[in-house]
Amino acid sequence: ARARAPAAVRALGTSGGNPVEYVNPHRSDAEALIAAVPVIKVKGNVATCNGGGGALGHPIEYITLNTVDPTIPTDCKYCGLRFVRDPDFHH
Repeated sequence: ARARAPAAVRALGTSGGNPVEYVNPHRSDAEALIAAVPVIKVKGNVATCNGGGGALGHPIEYITLNTVDPTIPTDCKYCGLRFVRDPDFHH
């Protein structure tokens, strides 16, 4: 017997009027892997991210850091790396 998927991943389809279960076979732990990477400290109010560079990177992004509360990290919209202003930086 096949195990039933949790309600969060079950969807109803219309295959001849019968409900059809859909289970996503592509499970990713990408968010957990990114969360495990420590926040990158930047000496300035702008960070640059290219996703590691090379063929596996992404277009360069200039990220304006949170200047209201510099302790809150700002995410790269492409790869999710987090940047925060270094507390030792004074401009």
